[in-house]
Amino acid sequence: MGLGPFVGSLVYGPLHYDGTMYFFGGINFLGLLMCFCMIPSELNETVSEEEEIEHEMIEDEKQTHREAARSIMKKKAPKKMGKITMCTVLSNKHAGFALLVCLVGTFNISFFATYITPYFV
Repeated sequence: MGLGPFVGSLVYGPLHYDGTMYFFGGINFLGLLMCFCMIPSELNETVSEEEEIEHEMIEDEKQTHREAARSIMKKKAPKKMGKITMCTVLSNKHAGFALLVCLVGTFNISFFATYITPYFV
């Protein structure tokens, strides 16, 4: 965010107002593609079995013998997680709404260029 004014001032000279908006729209699209490729694969990475065992051992050391026996009895078999895809991310109402707000916030500004430009120039 801190680089926005600096990059905007460099781009504004050759591209003018409309071109600057399209340039930053392209950067947003590039970010969207990066999210599309990286978010599902990042969310599918889980804790290794060794880390899980180590965590359980630490937790068991902190509990008393009786509490450890109860927690072992209450543990259920681990559920198999399905693959997290882009549809899963978009079906989350918070993530979908955040992406929609970004789209609307940057998409509509290009149509206001004819109204706003005389005030800025």
